Amino acid sequence: MTDTSKPGRAPRLVVAQMMAVISGLLVLAFIFQDRAAMADAQPGLAGAITFQLVAQALGGFIVGWILAGLFGRPGLTGWMLSLAIGVLATVLAGLLGGIIKSVPKFLAEGFELGEVVTVAASALAGPLAFDRNPMLAVIWVGLLLLTHIVAARHRGQTSTT
Repeated sequence: MTDTSKPGRAPRLVVAQMMAVISGLLVLAFIFQDRAAMADAQPGLAGAITFQLVAQALGGFIVGWILAGLFGRPGLTGWMLSLAIGVLATVLAGLLGGIIKSVPKFLAEGFELGEVVTVAASALAGPLAFDRNPMLAVIWVGLLLLTHIVAARHRGQTSTT
């Protein structure tokens, strides 16, 4: 494991943790947006929701770890890069979370096209959540900018402008 506390180093752990939180919050927002459907849901749904949350957060952590070097760069370019990479990271985290969630089903039942569609749809959890609640997109952008600021400070930069 690399020491991410030294100035100038990629803030891998910090960005990975932030992306895990962002991915987890997006999947929760997506799942709980339709409260009426949740009220009629089967009682055993809590386990599936928990597994989905863990899978998406793990996907966010892994993608955040991989793309951490692109967060926290100085100047306006750094801000724009963080937002662009944040969009990419959110989609990839959803995709990876969908794959993680589907591994048990693939192992038990083999390859099924329906499950592939489910995995692909997981990549769109964020944009679909934004569609129903535009304020969620504002919060998401705020969290990405916070990730940029934390990453820049972790790199040892005094200015993030």
